[in-house]
Amino acid sequence: MWKCSHEKNRILTPSFVEHASGLELHRFTWLLDSEIGNLGVGWNWLVGDYINQPEDVENVHWTIGGPYFEEYSNVDFSDEWFAMNKDANFCKQRE
Repeated sequence: MWKCSHEKNRILTPSFVEHASGLELHRFTWLLDSEIGNLGVGWNWLVGDYINQPEDVENVHWTIGGPYFEEYSNVDFSDEWFAMNKDANFCKQRE
């Protein structure tokens, strides 16, 4: 969740985003730590890094390598990735 109306988020102009480093953006450096909430682990499930997978995984993050690499084609959630990839790249042919 992102509270766009938060006063400190006004700094996020196109120019700021264009010139900020990835690290600055990833760490939300314009906010105090106390202004950043927590998400449950299911919203950023790191495949291959975490154990005891919860039932409510909502967002998968392949940090080591995802199913788009041949050597990781059978990692957790690869079936879902292949299904979504197929749907996303579908193109109905003309008859």
